[in-house]
Amino acid sequence: MRRIIIADDHSLIAEGLLTAFQPHFKEDVIEVACDKGSLFKLLSASTDILLLDVRLGEDIAADFIPDIRNKFPQLKILVLSSITDMTLIERMRNQGIQGFISKSKTTAEIISATRQVLNGETYFLTLPINAEIVLSPKERRVLQLIMEEKSTKEIADELCLSVKTIELHRSNLFVKTGAKNVAGLVKIVLQKNLLDHY
Repeated sequence: MRRIIIADDHSLIAEGLLTAFQPHFKEDVIEVACDKGSLFKLLSASTDILLLDVRLGEDIAADFIPDIRNKFPQLKILVLSSITDMTLIERMRNQGIQGFISKSKTTAEIISATRQVLNGETYFLTLPINAEIVLSPKERRVLQLIMEEKSTKEIADELCLSVKTIELHRSNLFVKTGAKNVAGLVKIVLQKNLLDHY
């Protein structure tokens, strides 16, 4: 008997996958987590595979995958998300995940990828080498203000958002671009022309 955890902050998706998986993994225990806290409570040395969304609420998977890896080095991780940014995928791949599959794939393909990873193989979707970095309107606005050398608090005040929310957007920008600091972020913005007027 194997243990499978499906972690997705959209309960409809998590429950839908659970329902789809049950007939194919009848002898296995399948559990669902909708946030980072519940995920870490469910994880144990007996967990065989984790299907993990790129984002759980305000928590980004790439920020806590190293913690999971340190505690459960044998755990297989298959990232499942609608985000297909190559830089982010490569970052998580370097953190030791065994696979990445898009939510746009069919349930049958997701189940097949899960079986493949459970069997000790890897599964990574193929993306163009120069895959586009896709930013949300809010991320673009935060990026514009960073380019104007505004501090996190100044950005929060200007956009009428909390400092914590701005920090989340900044973190997303670093994840999506692969930048390690603001200087690196600015360099990537200029190289990839992420903001038309810069």
